[in-house]
Amino acid sequence: MKRITGISLSALLLLSAPLQTLTTEAATSGLNTISNVSQPPIEQPEESESLVPDESNEPSESEMPETSLEEASSQTEEAGTTTNEPETSTEESTNTLGEETSTEATTEDTESSSETEEVISYQIENLAGTYVTILSTKLTIFDDLTQAFANQGGLTTTEYYLQTLRLTQLITNQAGEEVYLIADQNNDTIGYAQAESLTQRGAEGEMLELDKPIYVKVTSKSYPSYKDFAWTKYFEPAQLANKKFEVKEYYNHYNTNIYYALFDGPTFYGYINKNSTTKVAENEKPQGDYIKFGKYVTVSKSGYNTWQNFSWKQKHANSKVANKTYLAKGKYTHANGSTYYSLYDNNGKWLGYINAKGAKVADGKQGTYISDGSYVTISKKNYDIWSNFSWKKKASSNSYLNQMFIAKGRYVHFNGATYYSLYYPNGKWLGYVNSNATSKEVPRAYRTALDKAYEYLDFIPFSKAGLYDQLIYEEYTAAQAQYAVDHVKVNWNDQALMTAWMYLEIFDFSDQELYDQLIYEGFTDK
Repeated sequence: MKRITGISLSALLLLSAPLQTLTTEAATSGLNTISNVSQPPIEQPEESESLVPDESNEPSESEMPETSLEEASSQTEEAGTTTNEPETSTEESTNTLGEETSTEATTEDTESSSETEEVISYQIENLAGTYVTILSTKLTIFDDLTQAFANQGGLTTTEYYLQTLRLTQLITNQAGEEVYLIADQNNDTIGYAQAESLTQRGAEGEMLELDKPIYVKVTSKSYPSYKDFAWTKYFEPAQLANKKFEVKEYYNHYNTNIYYALFDGPTFYGYINKNSTTKVAENEKPQGDYIKFGKYVTVSKSGYNTWQNFSWKQKHANSKVANKTYLAKGKYTHANGSTYYSLYDNNGKWLGYINAKGAKVADGKQGTYISDGSYVTISKKNYDIWSNFSWKKKASSNSYLNQMFIAKGRYVHFNGATYYSLYYPNGKWLGYVNSNATSKEVPRAYRTALDKAYEYLDFIPFSKAGLYDQLIYEEYTAAQAQYAVDHVKVNWNDQALMTAWMYLEIFDFSDQELYDQLIYEGFTDK
């Protein structure tokens, strides 16, 4: 850091002391030695710099040219310089010029010359990323360094109490005393303050403690929480929404926002902007406030009962509510981290609270899709077949009586009925039909096709595709043949192995030729 020098202390003393009548020699020497001296304004240099001119640039006493009193007076008038010295008569001036300088005067001149060599110097360090939180109710601000180091003449204010401000410079005098130059949140300079009562911090400022803990709920979805003040994300807003946290500590950030430190017991959930929270009572109910929901849900998982209250008194076992669709009029976000739906059936009867993990939200009253895969036969007349759950009719069960279809999936509707999503054996979709219009009794022709499939397999090995083709060749319908190959209990890998041995007993196949032959027979490469 650069060493810097200041204004000559003797020069300051000469400016502030009453002026005395000068002898010709003193006047001549004074006019050449003492220039117009004033304290330079305080600036904020980019690097450490001197607050006063370098001593090396000042001329020495031996280099100063001799000047007569008349020449000095002339130069002073031309420069427009005035003095505060009292007027002296010509006679007094003449007498003074004719007198010899006394020993006492010479001693004073010697002391003055010695004092002129004393200077005030400072070291200035420009600071970056350095902040302070004002912890005292009163902060004394000084306009200049002389006041600041002397601790005199400052303005004491409570305006900045608990605010985080920016430290822009650290100034140190020859005695090692330190002063900060401080700026506010708009980066406007406030003034100087003594450093001994201030502690450097990051932009978040000092950790501040509340008199007693408060409880808050995260009510905004706009603010995540952060692991630190380098803004490392900790939890997303959705993960914190409507959860209750304890707050003991906070920060008044330089960006003017307040950040709470969120805790749930001993678990830290990060720092979050105060604006995203709402203060709640300490004894608030753990389930939180009722939240309107109004969506249909299907209880899709086992192991989830419904509860009569949040003291966990059971209302219904899972077996009574499973695989049914209900209206979740509202929900609660519990302090335990789970969401609970308040369920109602189509008659408006309340079924209790259920953990949302045990249910799926549906697109409508039909509920959620449940995979099935069973074969059903349309066995009853006068049932509509629907193209959607807005009840657009597609066909009538009368047209498909005693025909078998694959129910790839089903819906348990809010109205209490189950609807199958029916497909032809070739994969073409038929529509939605009430399960009451169907039966799982297998028609005789389908049973016959299955029996025929077993007969073939007892005689010769087949691939699944080969057996299907054989049944079609025997004039079974596609639906009957498909039913037979889907329900025959056989290991198709064993069928492939037996077919391979059969070929090898007759033909001398290479591995590739045998592979190709099995693929040709309808076996897959699996």
